[in-house]
Amino acid sequence: MDASSSLLSGYFMQPTRRSYSKPFKAQVIQECAQPGASIASIALRHSLNANLVHKLI
Repeated sequence: MDASSSLLSGYFMQPTRRSYSKPFKAQVIQECAQPGASIASIALRHSLNANLVHKLI
């Protein structure tokens, strides 16, 4: 294998999906159920995308 093929070998790898535990998902859902809770702020607090939090609910 030459230098150019070794540099490109990792380029085509597919990213793996993150998986979250059921207790973590339950915690996020519980936080969203609180009065005045903002889904966007909860998503930011947990480093999640807001669309993912919407799917959890």
